[in-house]
Amino acid sequence: MDPRVGGSWTARMILGDGVEIGWHGSYLEVDAPITWSEMTFTQSGGHMPPENYAQAEEGWRSFFEDLANGLSD
Repeated sequence: MDPRVGGSWTARMILGDGVEIGWHGSYLEVDAPITWSEMTFTQSGGHMPPENYAQAEEGWRSFFEDLANGLSD
């Protein structure tokens, strides 16, 4: 991660069946100080049917819950 405006990030989710899904993006806005206690996440531009956005939302929620659990260990 490079948490500065224009910096990039990558993430990888490994599903229960071993399938890996990778993502990448860049920071459009960063407020100091940088903490992980609050974050606004937006996904757009996928041009998917509404049901796919619902699946994507469920997947992201699961990803962030797993991340939070991993950080609290």
